[in-house]
Amino acid sequence: MNGGKNDFEAWQLDVSGGSKIPFDVYRPLLPGPPSSPGVVLLHSTGSSRKCSVVREEAVAYANRGYVAICPDMVMHGERGDGKHAYFDALIESYKEGGARSRPYVFDMAYECLGLLDFIFSGELGEIDARRIGISGVSLGGTVACLVAAAEPRVACCVPTIGVQSYGWALKHGKWQGRVDSLPEGLFQAAREKMGRAEVDAVVVRDVWDVLVPGLASSFDAEHTLGLIAPRPLLVLNGEDDARCPIEGVHMAVQEASRAYAELGAPENLALSVASGVAHARTADMATEAWEWMDKHLLMPQPPSAGKIKY
Repeated sequence: MNGGKNDFEAWQLDVSGGSKIPFDVYRPLLPGPPSSPGVVLLHSTGSSRKCSVVREEAVAYANRGYVAICPDMVMHGERGDGKHAYFDALIESYKEGGARSRPYVFDMAYECLGLLDFIFSGELGEIDARRIGISGVSLGGTVACLVAAAEPRVACCVPTIGVQSYGWALKHGKWQGRVDSLPEGLFQAAREKMGRAEVDAVVVRDVWDVLVPGLASSFDAEHTLGLIAPRPLLVLNGEDDARCPIEGVHMAVQEASRAYAELGAPENLALSVASGVAHARTADMATEAWEWMDKHLLMPQPPSAGKIKY
């Protein structure tokens, strides 16, 4: 609830299957134009809309003149129990062959599309539907890219440490970092089902094919980033990120650059690589993200006084 001028607003949205998406809305404190740009901020694995990274980012955007919308994704925050419920859901989905759910990335993207429909409907008030961006960290960045690729009304996208070519990683033996970020039981279940002596690239591909069909092929980054063109896309990554190997990121962005060039907007695609950084969001990345959003979405310039303090 909005209990004062410095409070966020707590909302819930009913989605298919009886689920509810809890999300918080942060608004600019100072009076401004009749409508403001909006930005959807997506959290990382095991985190939530209440984590310090999301809250600080939301406040920063609100202080710059945006309306920031921060949801809890599937099996996270109020909808789960830390990583435990989410990891259990991944294993169950794999064992069921994805018959009832796709909790890794796909269900999250689907729900986020529903949230965007709600935002575009005008129910949240003074948001300019022509200036709505999306950004996310790690898992949230992966989801943000798929959502922007599928929803042409998204005007700008900034994934932070969230772009990976799953297929490239499998082909070049760089899949271990991603596997280590997910429950060991998921890949052991696949290994046992396939009768393999150890978790290898064959096992990992089977997990991707069952859990998220197409994520390592037709829906991989090198095929989906170009669908965002010609809308502005900034990819932020660490040079030493084992979960998002930089070689695969370069390849995916290079493929996307063809679409941007064909549509006459090569300047709307950028890749920024942080030297010596592994799988981590840095303060410089946060600054780059909102500067990119400002460049493409914010009119007029952000206020210099009357900062929000949450």
